[in-house]
Amino acid sequence: MSRATTSVQEQSQAQHQGAFQATIPPPPVLRSRDRPSTKEVTYGPFDSRLSDKDQYPSLYQMAPKDSTLVHAMISLLLHFGWTWVAIFTSDDLKGELFLRDLKAEMLKKGICVAFTEKLPATKIMYRPSDITFMSRIRVSSANVHILYGEVGSLITVDIAAEFYLTTGKVWVMTAKWDIVMYEMNHMLHSFHGSFSFSPRNAEVPGFRHFLRTSNPSQYPEDFYFSKLWLAFFKCSLPGSFCGKIRVCPPNTSLEFISGNIDLMTLSDSSYFIYNAVYAVAHVLHKMLLEKTETCSPEHAEHLGLLPWQLHPFLKKIEFTNSARIHISLDDKRHHMAQYDIKNTVNFPAGLGLLVKVGEFVSNSTHNQVLLINEEMIEWPVGFTETPQSVCSQSCGPGFRKIPQEGRHACCFTCIFCPERHISNQTDAHSEHGHIIIVCNKGSLTAFYCVLGYLGSLALVSFTVAFLARNLPDTFNEAKFLTFSMLVFCSVWVTFLPVYHSTKGKVMVAMEVFSILASSAGLLGCIFTPKCYIILLKPERNSMRGFRDKTHSSK
Repeated sequence: MSRATTSVQEQSQAQHQGAFQATIPPPPVLRSRDRPSTKEVTYGPFDSRLSDKDQYPSLYQMAPKDSTLVHAMISLLLHFGWTWVAIFTSDDLKGELFLRDLKAEMLKKGICVAFTEKLPATKIMYRPSDITFMSRIRVSSANVHILYGEVGSLITVDIAAEFYLTTGKVWVMTAKWDIVMYEMNHMLHSFHGSFSFSPRNAEVPGFRHFLRTSNPSQYPEDFYFSKLWLAFFKCSLPGSFCGKIRVCPPNTSLEFISGNIDLMTLSDSSYFIYNAVYAVAHVLHKMLLEKTETCSPEHAEHLGLLPWQLHPFLKKIEFTNSARIHISLDDKRHHMAQYDIKNTVNFPAGLGLLVKVGEFVSNSTHNQVLLINEEMIEWPVGFTETPQSVCSQSCGPGFRKIPQEGRHACCFTCIFCPERHISNQTDAHSEHGHIIIVCNKGSLTAFYCVLGYLGSLALVSFTVAFLARNLPDTFNEAKFLTFSMLVFCSVWVTFLPVYHSTKGKVMVAMEVFSILASSAGLLGCIFTPKCYIILLKPERNSMRGFRDKTHSSK
């Protein structure tokens, strides 16, 4: 390593100690534009509020956008046929936006909301309303509850301790609950069989080996290691605590931690921190190369890097991490959303494992795939098979649905079909004029062929009669044929659009009317004048009358 590289690393260490901050926006009076020298790279869950570049021009989020989380949850609900759910969101702006998007998508898919509950961001002490809150969960007919919020909000769901356990409910969590931080067995018991969505993270090569072989003796100056070993193994390094605590064996490893704590798996936050550190490292390396190319070797040792100089490099940085995943901090980049669906397993009690049972992949709103391995799923206590979560049971054949006034569309009453009506399917609606059994009209092609043949004959007859309407003949009937063909064609040309826009009995009535109207027009225009002469003007029905008519016309 060159002296210049060492100098830059030593200098940048102090500059970037506070660069990785949680995704909590600054107070309204302290925006990122008020602090142009600070560049922030956040590693927490994606927060849409922080994507406003006018307020936070120099803030970068390592977590991918979670705009497809709503679609992932809806796909899971539709897969299991859950149409009656309760929603719990954090009581903040992020929770409001999520609730709005979720309700809009649920309305499109025919899923109803039993009730919604806002959870406080933090929980300091028990409140009298907590018991009522938990009782509402237990007596609700919705067996599926959607939970959205950070760890602080999630704890509120089980705030009433083990006396008010929420067993028998399927929880669908839209933010991963890092259970390893809370050793509460009764809470694990409540969330046994729940589902959680987490962004798909690749396995970092060498991570497990590093944890397996690490111990405090390798890093004696690292206080964190000593504190970790003291908390998990109740031991310390030789010479620590004046011999009051036993010395850790040399083969002690984090791999053998008992209980529901799994430190061998890289969490979401750890993976984002890993990428954030490497992003800054790549930026510093690139800045160093550009400066060394323009500076002489004797000045390379005195190179200085200021925080504001990182901004154009962070915006354009792209690299592939050790897990062969492409990393970019450009907000306009297109991400293929990928989520792992994990099932919480707490059997035996205290296990608290997160087992991957499926995945959701989305390239766009029209290209989404949900894969679920139902054989691996552990359902909550009280369910031996896939639980149901519906407001009303389906109406079988012979019944029809009647909506319940003042309630959701998912809530209905099943009644018998009226006399002379049947339903041969589940959940038949009581739609007026809806025919369940339709008569077979035969070949549609043959019908239109016959109709076209008749139309062509009528068109030819009309054309010939129109051309011969003024022939000088005493017994010329061309005018009458012209009018009769005109009426015939007009009726059937009007018939076609009306026929396609009608259903049921009206369609049959249209056919009968068209046949009668065309026949009446055809016969009426030909024979009505003749009947008029025979019945009302008999003197004109003779050879003398024809001669007088002929002489008068001349």
